[in-house]
Amino acid sequence: MRRGRRLNRGRKARISLLKKLTQSLIQHERIETTVPRAKEVRRYVERMIALAKRGPGRRHHMFGYVFDRGVTHKVYDELLPRYANRPGGFTRVLRTKTRKGDSAPMAVIELMDSERTILTREQLEFRRIRKEQYIERRQNLVLNEGLRMLLERQGKLAEIENRAPGILLQTDPKK
Repeated sequence: MRRGRRLNRGRKARISLLKKLTQSLIQHERIETTVPRAKEVRRYVERMIALAKRGPGRRHHMFGYVFDRGVTHKVYDELLPRYANRPGGFTRVLRTKTRKGDSAPMAVIELMDSERTILTREQLEFRRIRKEQYIERRQNLVLNEGLRMLLERQGKLAEIENRAPGILLQTDPKK
């Protein structure tokens, strides 16, 4: 079964296009392209950085993803220390506009934690706060479920619900 998008190209032309886009993204840390290309090049870049995180012995495998030796050095020297503690999600795809000539949906793909982002400081702060709130709600849900199961096992759930109704209400993580 075929994986990935065809991008209206033959196999060799598609691989060459993706290698060049990957190389450009790593060199410039941000590129503008169409949405399908951005989503496809994201797979290449994520794999490349994950491969680099496995160790320096994988350096020769990098040439399966890019043509240039300088890009490989940048991955190991600059990007690897930046993403050492990040488990994944090294890129961000942001839809921008439609192209005038053919109405193709355009997007900016950029490396996370980059100095050259198109987002403002306020937008980045808003995203950080929203993520923290989401994580907190998820933790509360897990804690409530764990506490509820523990009290059920001990037979004290009904007693606590009678004393303080609604204290163990489930919180919806989607709100």
